[in-house]
Amino acid sequence: MRIDYLSWFKNLDLELEKHPDAHLLLASSVYEPTDLLLSQFAEYAQSNLPISLKKPNSWGFEPLLEAISERRSCKPDQIVTTNGASNAIYLVCRALLSPGDHVVAEAPGYEPLLAAPEFIGCTIDRLPRRPPSRTVDTADVGKLVRPNTKLLLLSNLHNPTGALLMNRDLKAIAAAATGINSSLKIVVDEIYLDFAGARRTTAANLGKTFISIDSLTKVYGLGSIHCGWIVADEATVDTIRRLHVIVEGSGAKALDGFSATVLRYLDGYLTRSLRIVEENRAILREALFPLMSDSLLEGAIPEQGCICFMRVPGIADTSELCAELARTYGVYVVPGRFFGEPDYIRIGFGGNRNRLAVTLQKLADGMRSLRPTIR
Repeated sequence: MRIDYLSWFKNLDLELEKHPDAHLLLASSVYEPTDLLLSQFAEYAQSNLPISLKKPNSWGFEPLLEAISERRSCKPDQIVTTNGASNAIYLVCRALLSPGDHVVAEAPGYEPLLAAPEFIGCTIDRLPRRPPSRTVDTADVGKLVRPNTKLLLLSNLHNPTGALLMNRDLKAIAAAATGINSSLKIVVDEIYLDFAGARRTTAANLGKTFISIDSLTKVYGLGSIHCGWIVADEATVDTIRRLHVIVEGSGAKALDGFSATVLRYLDGYLTRSLRIVEENRAILREALFPLMSDSLLEGAIPEQGCICFMRVPGIADTSELCAELARTYGVYVVPGRFFGEPDYIRIGFGGNRNRLAVTLQKLADGMRSLRPTIR
C-alpha cells in the first residue's frame, strides 16, 4: 500500500517543529485564518454549542447537512459528512470496491486516490494527465476503462498541478467511460475546486455517474476542523452509510455544529483565500520565470489554486535535490516521486506573502547553486 507521501509528510512535520525558521513550500493549502476562526468559535461556543449538543446526529448533523446542501445545490440525503477528504476517499473506495476489482486512477495523482484501492486489493490502471494542459484525453479513458471497471478516480482542480476540468470535460469523460461500463462511478476529489469559483457546479450534480468529495481544508485553510463530505446519488449514499456508521459512529456534534457555522460565513473565508493566492501567484511568477528562462525549471503556473508542479530538467529523481535544498538552504519542497513523476517538484504558495518572497528567493539561490552538481 502506498503511504510514502503521507508518512513522509507526518514525520517531516514533527521534525520541523524543532526548526521554526525553516522556509516552507510544502503546504497544499492557504494558511489558517486564525482570527476569523477564533472569533466565530467564541460566538458559536456562547450561543449555538448548547443547542448543538442536544440535536441528534444519526445520519449526519442536520445543520451541517443543510449548510452543505445549500452550498452545493443538492439534497441533504445526497450527503455523507466525513472527517476530512482523505477519510471520504477511503470510505467511498471501501464501500464500493472489493479485492480484485478494476480501478482507473489519474497519474500524476494524490496518494490516497491510489492508496485506498491498493489497500483493498484492486487492480489499478493509471490514466495519464499529460503536460502541458494536464487535462484528460477521452481516448485514454476509452483504452483503460474495461467492462468490469468499478471506479475512475480524478481530482479537480488536479493535485498536484492545479489544472481545471470544466463541466464539458467531465461530461466527455463520463460519456467515454460509461459507454464501456454503464454502471461505473467517477469519483472527483474537489477539495481545490472552490479556487475556480465558489458556486461552480459540483460533479455529482452532473449525473448519477459522479461522486464528489470535498472539504474545508485546502481552499479555506481550515484543516484544524477537518470537515469533509461526499455527495452522490441517494442509492450510493445509502451504500456508503452502511460503512460510515461503523467507521464514524454518531460523529462529533460539537465539531459538526461549528463546521455548520463556518459554512454559513464561507464566502468571507473564500474572499480572503482568493486574495492570498492572487497576490502570492504574482510573487511566484516573479521568482520562477527567471529559473524557467534559464532551463532550471520547466512547467506552468496554474491560474487557480495554491500549488504548482514543476519539472527539473536533467534530473531523473529530485529527491536528492530536495534533501539538499533543505540541508543547505532550509527550503522544503515536495519531491515529485510522491505523485508518480520523480523529475518534478511540487511547490505550495498559500503561505504568508512576506515569508513567501524570502523563501522563493532562497529556492532560486539553491536551484542555481545545486542544480549543476545533482543529476
